Amino acid sequence: MDQATRILGRLCLAGSFASRWWALAILAGGLLRLHVWAQPQAPTLTVLQFPGFFLGPVLAALLFPHIAKIAGPRLALLPGALCMLGVWWSHLRQPADERGLFLPSFAIAWLGMVAWQFENDLPLYPWRYRGREVGLRVLLALPLVFFALFNAWLSPEIVPPWAIGLTMILPWAFLVPVAMVHSESRPMQQHSIPWPDKWEKVGVTTGMWVAALSLAGGIATLLARGAEPFEPVWTVCLLIGAMLGGLVCLIACQPARQIGWVPMGLLAVSLSMVVWWICGSWCPGATLVCGFGLSLGTTAWLGACRPRLHTTNKAWLTTQAGPWLAAWALCAVIGLLGLGQFAWWWLALVFLALAIWAAWMVRRPLAEQILAVLLLPTCHIRASGPGLDNMPSAGPVLLVANHTTYTDPFWLGKAIPRRFIPMMTSVFYDLPGIKFLMKHVVEAIRVPAAVARRNAPEIDEASAILKQGGTVLIFPEGTLRRVEDPSTKLFGRGVAMLVQQNPTTTVIPVWIEGGWGAYFSYAGGPPGQNKTRDKNRDIHIAFGHPLEFSEAEIADQRILRRRLRSEVHACRNLLGLEIPHEKISSALGKNEDETGAE
Repeated sequence: MDQATRILGRLCLAGSFASRWWALAILAGGLLRLHVWAQPQAPTLTVLQFPGFFLGPVLAALLFPHIAKIAGPRLALLPGALCMLGVWWSHLRQPADERGLFLPSFAIAWLGMVAWQFENDLPLYPWRYRGREVGLRVLLALPLVFFALFNAWLSPEIVPPWAIGLTMILPWAFLVPVAMVHSESRPMQQHSIPWPDKWEKVGVTTGMWVAALSLAGGIATLLARGAEPFEPVWTVCLLIGAMLGGLVCLIACQPARQIGWVPMGLLAVSLSMVVWWICGSWCPGATLVCGFGLSLGTTAWLGACRPRLHTTNKAWLTTQAGPWLAAWALCAVIGLLGLGQFAWWWLALVFLALAIWAAWMVRRPLAEQILAVLLLPTCHIRASGPGLDNMPSAGPVLLVANHTTYTDPFWLGKAIPRRFIPMMTSVFYDLPGIKFLMKHVVEAIRVPAAVARRNAPEIDEASAILKQGGTVLIFPEGTLRRVEDPSTKLFGRGVAMLVQQNPTTTVIPVWIEGGWGAYFSYAGGPPGQNKTRDKNRDIHIAFGHPLEFSEAEIADQRILRRRLRSEVHACRNLLGLEIPHEKISSALGKNEDETGAE
C-alpha cells in the first residue's frame, strides 16, 4: 500500500468518526429541544422510553462478527448504511420522531465497528500510534458535536430534510473509499492484536466503567435539570475541558500506560462535584474540570483498548456495548429510586472512591504517567531503529540492553509501546521505599547480587513470563558501567539461558546513549552523590534488528553471549556512533556463574 492510500484511509476514517458523532448529536439535540428526554415529572418513563438507544449497540455487537465472516467486511457495511438511510426516510415522513433512537443508534454503532475492522485490517499506521489517532479524532469530533447539539437544541426551526439526509449519508460515505482498498485475502485473526497479559484486561475493564459512568452521568444530569437548555457559558466550558482531555491523551499516547489517565479523570470529576457543592450551583470553572476528567478517562480508555480489540462477539459486546448496558442500568436505578435531584457531595464521594479503586487497579501505568511528568524536564528521549519499528504487538519479546544509570528502565519505558518486566539487581530492588514499588507496582524480577551462583530462580521467573507472551528487559552486564569507555562488560550467562529456554522469542538488542554523566550514573562518583540534577539531557535509544540464531549459537552459551554483546554494540552504529572495541577473553569464563541481569 502506497503512502497516498494510507493518507486517504486515515482521512476517511477520521471523517467517519466525526460524522457519526455529528449525526448522533443532531438527533439527540432535536429530541432534547422538543423536551423528549428531559421530563422531570416522569424520569422512569423517560429512561425506559429509549431502550433502542442502548440496545442498538448490543445487537450490532452480536450480529456484526457473523456477517463480516460470512459476507466479508465490505458487505458488512450495508446494514449500517441502510439503517442510516432508513433514519432519513422516517424523518421525512414524520419529523422529530419521539418513539426512540433505536435505528440511528444501531446504524452508528454498526458503522463504527466496520470502521475499526477496516483499521485493524489495513496497515494505515503503526499500532503503537493508535492512541494518538484516537486523541486526534476526539479533538476533531468534539467541536462538531457541541455545535450540532447546541444548534439543534436552540434552533427555532426543525433542521431541513436535506441537512438530515446529508447527516445520515456522510458516516457511511466516508467508509466507501476505505472499503474499496480493503484486502480480504488475509485471514481476519491475523489482524487482531491479542491481549498480552492480565494487566491490560484489568485496565480495559476499569475504563469500561468510566465510559458507562460518563454516559449515565450525562443522562442523569439532563433528567435533573429538566427541559431547560444549556447555558452558553456552561457549554463552552464543557467543550474546552473535553478538548483539553483529548489533547492530553494525544500528547501522552503511549499504549502501555495510557490507561493510567483513567483514575486521574475520575479524580478531576470528583473535584468538580466538590466545587459545585460548595458553590451551591453550576460553576463554569468546575464544569471545565468535569469535562476534562470525563474526556481524559474515556479517551484514554479508547486509546488503550481499541488497538487490542478482538473481533469476536464476546469482546465486542463487552467493550462496545458494555458501557451502554451499564449506563442504562444506572439510569434505570436513578429513575426508579428518584435520585434525579442528587446531592453533589454524595456524588463527589462516589467518584473519589472510584478514583481510588481505579488507581490501585491500574497502579503501574498510573505510576509511569506520574513519573513521565516528573522526568519531563530532566531529559529528552529519542528512540529509533528497526527493532522499534518491527517490535511485535503481541508475543514474547526479550530486550537486551547496555546499562549506564538506574534510570535506564524508565527511559526505555517511555520509548517502548509495550509493557515490560525488568530484571532488577537486589542492590536497587531492596532500597527503602523502592522495594514496595518494585514488588507491587512494577512487578520487577529480583536478581540477587551474588558474585557467583549456580542456581538462578529469577531466570525461571523471566522465562515463565516470556512463555506467557510477555516482554522482559535484561541488562546482561549485571551492574552499572563504572568507566566512561562505552564498551560493555562480558555478558553473564543469564541472557544465554533465557534465549536457550525460549528459542522462538523475539530478541531485540538495545543501546542507550547519553546516560553517562547522569545523576544516577557512576560518572564522578556513586549514583546520586556529588552530582547535579539532570536537566534537558539528551537520551538516544537505538533498537537493532530482531535477532535470529543458528542451532550452533543456541547450543553454545559462549558463542551466544558473544553474538548478543556484538549486536548490542552494533546498535551504536544506528546512532552514527563508533562501534566500541570489544574486549577479547579467551576463556570467557570470568562471569560464567553470573546471571548478568539487573
